[in-house]
Amino acid sequence: MRIEKLTRKGKEFAVIPMEDLQKLIEDAEMLADVRAYDAAKGRLDRGGDELIPLEITSAAWPGKARSESGVIIAR
Repeated sequence: MRIEKLTRKGKEFAVIPMEDLQKLIEDAEMLADVRAYDAAKGRLDRGGDELIPLEITSAAWPGKARSESGVIIAR
């Protein structure tokens, strides 16, 4: 990664190629997803949260089509 440092009005800025910026953004989004998963898994492991069986959620939202994995499919 090539980084160019600029100073304007006493503030420092870094200039990087757009493809490097995009990679940094994707990596940050992935890290946020991993942290959210870890937090949810931790709540489950500590008993602070629970899973709801598909049969109950299906009954709660009648008329919604679901894929085999349980994802709601818009009609």
